[in-house]
Amino acid sequence: DQLPAEKEAQKQDQETMKWAGKAGIGDIQLSADTKTLYLTNLYDKKIYSFDAGLPLKVPTVATANVKSWSVPNPGCPNGDFAPWGLTLYGSNMYIGITCTAETSQDSSELKGFIYRFNPDSVQVFKEIFRFPLTYKKGPVDATNTCPSYDHWLPWTSKFPTPCATYPVGNEIHGHATYPQPLITDVAFDDNGALIIAITDTVGFQAGQ
Repeated sequence: DQLPAEKEAQKQDQETMKWAGKAGIGDIQLSADTKTLYLTNLYDKKIYSFDAGLPLKVPTVATANVKSWSVPNPGCPNGDFAPWGLTLYGSNMYIGITCTAETSQDSSELKGFIYRFNPDSVQVFKEIFRFPLTYKKGPVDATNTCPSYDHWLPWTSKFPTPCATYPVGNEIHGHATYPQPLITDVAFDDNGALIIAITDTVGFQAGQ
């Protein structure tokens, strides 16, 4: 859809719900020597790299030296997995992968995985950590029945039913929450401990 020319005009884009977390660019990392840029392609589920140059320069098809690696499905049913979080630590790359359970709508299938591989070798992706996403995480809204959404739920492309409504003038406004997990970053602290960031994709879908 084409956005309106007036920046403050409202625009409804139905595709937002469908493609949030599935299209575009996820995490981006620059190599330690700043010569290579890595990124996660959400649509084809691949990691790409290209030469950024030193000093940085605008790449071209001839000079970019584009490479790609297919992120493996860690065992998520129905192929419902989403890569995003990316980091370089030492000589290895680490990628966060989420089992979304979108097809089955079975919350027990929600899982997170961290995989490692070396972009400078023929090393295959190797799982180094996995964890369930079935734990109680706490609500994001304390209004009416919203506190019942205190755990992760399978991904959905349907706008959530408001868990609370209230009048504003002649309009009815609502609180909508439907927590859907996505590992958007991985990092390591100075002691080598793994840090995992999880985002709620409804924030991408609903906006405010």
